[in-house]
Amino acid sequence: RKHARPHHLIPIITDEKRPARLRVKAVQALSYASDPDSETILIDLVHGRLSSAPKLQQTAARALGRRRSGDGLQALLETVTDGSDPKLQRACIRALSTFSAPQALRVLKAMRPDVDLRTRGILEDAIDAITDRLENNRRR
Repeated sequence: RKHARPHHLIPIITDEKRPARLRVKAVQALSYASDPDSETILIDLVHGRLSSAPKLQQTAARALGRRRSGDGLQALLETVTDGSDPKLQRACIRALSTFSAPQALRVLKAMRPDVDLRTRGILEDAIDAITDRLENNRRR
């Protein structure tokens, strides 16, 4: 997986005629690749620039959570507050829960009054996870 070549995967990801499952697998492969180009592709996917397929955007959000980079964090923070796609929003919330980032905690707490009931539990779990991680980091 670490040897996935992002430029070979882009045609698979962006080809709407390819099976959705194959396209999702290609995005998942990028989450394990160690090069910066993979990060850029995942960010473009989350923002809907390479594909507007919701499943690909959600998979890219989860991949950014797995990678835990600063650029990925920023992309997730920008996308999570959009709120136009509840499933994408939930994927971003779950991805943000993997970070030890005070800014993620602030953004998620500010979202509390605006999320639907289904998203509320995911949001509270993410807030708890980030809070615990930040407290553990302070204790070290």
